[in-house]
Amino acid sequence: MMGIFLAGCNQHNADQEPVNPTPEKEFAATAAGLLLYVSSQGHDAATGTRDAPFASIERARDEIRRLKQDDTLPEGATVYIGEGVYQLKKSLRFTKEDSGTAEAPIVYQAVSAKKVVLAGGVRIHSALLKPISDPALKARIIDPEAGEKIVEVDLRALGVTDVGQLSRRGFWKAGKLSQKPPSELFIDGVPQTLARWPNTDSTVRMGEILDPGPMNYDAALMLERKHMQFRRAGNETMARQMEAAIGGEKMDGLMRGNDRKIETHIPNSIGLGAASPDLHKYGGTFRHDYDRPLKWADSDDIWITGIFGLSWEYSYNQVAAFDKSNRSVTLRYGEVSGLNKNWFEDYHHYENVFEEIDQPGEYYIDREAIKLYFYPPEIRVGKEPELILSTLDQPLLDVVEASHIVFRGLKIAGGRNDGVVISGSRGILLADLTIQSVAGDGVVIKDSFESGLEHCEIAYVGAKGVLLGGGDWPTLTPGGNFVSSCKIHDFAFREKAYNPGVAFANKSVGNRVSGSQIYNSPHGGIILNGNDHLIQGNDLHSLCLDFLDFGAIYANAGKDPMDRGTRIIGNYVHDVRPDAGHGIVGIYFDVKTWDIEVRNNVIYNIGAVGTTMKGHYLVTEDNLFCNVRIACWGALDIENTADWKHTFARYPPEKMPHGEKYPELLHFWEDIKKYGQAAGPLNRFAGNILFDPNGKLTTPTGADAKISDFGTDTDGGNQLIPKLENNLVLKEDPGFADWEAGNFHYAGSDPDLKSRLRFVNDLFDKEGRFVPAAEAGIRE
Repeated sequence: MMGIFLAGCNQHNADQEPVNPTPEKEFAATAAGLLLYVSSQGHDAATGTRDAPFASIERARDEIRRLKQDDTLPEGATVYIGEGVYQLKKSLRFTKEDSGTAEAPIVYQAVSAKKVVLAGGVRIHSALLKPISDPALKARIIDPEAGEKIVEVDLRALGVTDVGQLSRRGFWKAGKLSQKPPSELFIDGVPQTLARWPNTDSTVRMGEILDPGPMNYDAALMLERKHMQFRRAGNETMARQMEAAIGGEKMDGLMRGNDRKIETHIPNSIGLGAASPDLHKYGGTFRHDYDRPLKWADSDDIWITGIFGLSWEYSYNQVAAFDKSNRSVTLRYGEVSGLNKNWFEDYHHYENVFEEIDQPGEYYIDREAIKLYFYPPEIRVGKEPELILSTLDQPLLDVVEASHIVFRGLKIAGGRNDGVVISGSRGILLADLTIQSVAGDGVVIKDSFESGLEHCEIAYVGAKGVLLGGGDWPTLTPGGNFVSSCKIHDFAFREKAYNPGVAFANKSVGNRVSGSQIYNSPHGGIILNGNDHLIQGNDLHSLCLDFLDFGAIYANAGKDPMDRGTRIIGNYVHDVRPDAGHGIVGIYFDVKTWDIEVRNNVIYNIGAVGTTMKGHYLVTEDNLFCNVRIACWGALDIENTADWKHTFARYPPEKMPHGEKYPELLHFWEDIKKYGQAAGPLNRFAGNILFDPNGKLTTPTGADAKISDFGTDTDGGNQLIPKLENNLVLKEDPGFADWEAGNFHYAGSDPDLKSRLRFVNDLFDKEGRFVPAAEAGIRE
């Protein structure tokens, strides 16, 4: 029935590189220490030699434990793992008793890279695919031609007894109701599409909002958030409810000083839904102008996903009811800012709709009958594709309080949780691994030191590529954890917002991501938290594909002024929604971010802004910007005085190493009083070259209309503009090799430009290739 795979059902762009572009490699044998062997054809009662290999990695691990306990383990050990699929019924777990030493680590190594698979799912062979057996079910499919192609699989025949349940997920408090992800379908590692309408790459919008859902119209709360307003048009019900709750006089007072009238605008509703005690009890209602739901049978398990409020508030909500006569839909749960219309358009689609299995790659799981219904891809001659249903609801590889273990050349795939979790450990190395088709994060590193990834590929994971934690925040002891020379792409397919390729964990210290490629994501590439990190020599592109008001690299330290000291050096940030026109940023410092250095980067083809500077002691210096609408932007933002006072009371900087390392903390409050909450004069935008061949730098405001756009403070002055020093705007090509093709190697003869662009020539070779490198961009 199904012999091969056609790229038509693949969410992966055909122009992008394949999932596993790195070549397979044979690993050299280790000469010293204990050698053990594992084979998919082995036996756990064997001796673990080359001629009598074990059948499982767990058995080899346990043999090393036994030898350590007997004090008969030689210096170090290497476990060679033969080609095959090793099915995991539970996490492959390593603990303190499995540790090696820095001089003699314990190594678990594939004999041939990518041919050893740790699998957290079951493979569905084509022989199991049968036509739909129930004519009534087939008749429900809206597209009759599709109905003839859909197949079914009794998953119980594969030993599957639990496929999980769909659950609420999304931004902020929506995520509080999330349960473990359900089973999902993958072909050759690529997630397939849960039956949806409209089909992939299409969405629809809300019509009239009849009820915004649970809201807390508290005047003090709205006054606290008065820095923005929503237009009344499209939000009339919210406006009426708000006025009834607090009165027109208070509403008028909330609007004063903002050059807006309550007839045209209403006070900002950010977080007013989240502040309601009824947030999870019921949802809002809106009308729709489309007919499709009228064709669906009644179901209590149809889900709706998209943006129903602010552009970053991704939501996966359940449909409580359709009123087909009124053409309206009511949601099961409230939204954190209510249903609303604002400065970026809302959008949504429906999922888990049986009638909508009408495209190759779409599927539906009957969770009571434990049956899969699937529209297989068209057939072409070649190898049968790998059709996997994820089943394991634990991390596939779990390392807890261990040290000096190396995992090399393995493929980790197909799970309902994270791929790899490293916690409380030291010196754990993941090398030449492929991690894909898991519902959670690819790799999580927390409370650990000197651990990380090199030459790994992470693709098609449901949330973050890597959560990079570690280090000791109270003492500012660096973690030394790393993501080096990796390829991270097509991530966040389930949890779309705030799940980047690499997220530096809260209160992490001294970790790095370097020499890596990060691309193809609904939201950002790197999110920054913590202190003293290094982001260096990375290639970031094709990001923020589904959302606006975000950046390829993003930081938001508004609640914690003690997050400082990071350097962003020698990166190539490019082709991030170049046609967006607004809401897209290359390097985005949001809502008060502190003491970060951005130097020797190339920022090219960005939809709106090269870099934002909201905060203090931000330095953007000696970078090349090309094809950006605004090079440097900022505005007044949320007042966080209460959060700051709490932080300083809990962590007095003069009594912690932070005060010595970041002396600006010692006069933080003086700076706020003198310069304001998002001070420009304490920031510097200097020595940058702005190449503007297409005349995009047309900003009408700011100290230099060609460079910056900064709002004014409430007193009518302008304290937001940073120090603008020695920046150069070029309208004509000064001699780049081929900038339109992304080749910024400078071949001109101007001595000043030659000196200033020397870092660019270090990043790009003469053929125009940017080669990610851990040491990129540093010029003393």
